[in-house]
Amino acid sequence: MPPPWSADLLRPTPRQSGDELSRKLPVGQWQQAGAEAAGPNRILPDDAVGYLVVDGDEEHRAYDRRQGTRITSALVEPAAARSLLRALQTIKDPWDYGLPIEGIAPERELNEPPFRLLPWLSSDEREPRIDEKDPLRGYASAIMCRPGSRVMNACGLARDQYSLPRWSRRTGGPPMFMFEAWGRSERRHSDDERNTGVAGHRLLTHKGQLQRFLSAERLDLICKVEVTRSARKDRYYGAERPDDEPFVRRARLYRLACDGSLEVAEGSLGTWREDRSTA
Repeated sequence: MPPPWSADLLRPTPRQSGDELSRKLPVGQWQQAGAEAAGPNRILPDDAVGYLVVDGDEEHRAYDRRQGTRITSALVEPAAARSLLRALQTIKDPWDYGLPIEGIAPERELNEPPFRLLPWLSSDEREPRIDEKDPLRGYASAIMCRPGSRVMNACGLARDQYSLPRWSRRTGGPPMFMFEAWGRSERRHSDDERNTGVAGHRLLTHKGQLQRFLSAERLDLICKVEVTRSARKDRYYGAERPDDEPFVRRARLYRLACDGSLEVAEGSLGTWREDRSTA
């Protein structure tokens, strides 16, 4: 069966946890508050009951400011997870390190016990497709991320029979992974409106099935939430960020242990198994 059209991937914009582009603060103060935007609600969304975000990319734009949020994840050996979490959190610039992705940047992978940092997701970036200029697709793209071979084989996953971006166990049950994209292109009537918008994508995984997979593999999951806040100097939506455009980048790392506990470098945050309406 042929892959779905990009427009078929579109869904409504997820419910947000706050005013991402609040103008209550001057741009400079808003940028410095970016660390708060990397909170645990990014991986534990309140609009996807029973699921958490393990990969994603989202951008919010306003006339004078923009925010980008990137989520990545990888498997880690429990014996070294806490030390790795603390070490990575001390790195000043989040761009100085990245988590491994199957088939990309193999130098990021570590596989010398107890220092193991392993990919479990696969990037699916492709060349532009025939529907690249389809006005109905908005800002949706092709499927950007999917479960990697390790979790596909261990959990016996198969792609949805109708080519929807969902992966489920062949034995049945709810999807273990679901890919979602959002953001529509709309014509505006003023410069201020034309420079606003939100677009993004995310890969969700089922909490219960994730915990069973981690327990069976005897591994934990580490998630990186990176937020970049810029003071915009360009006036046109879609323009590239000038080199001299002021920006602040913050990152927060989370350990999702196979026993269900949730940690940051400073200590425990409770559990990731329970659904949370706030974070």
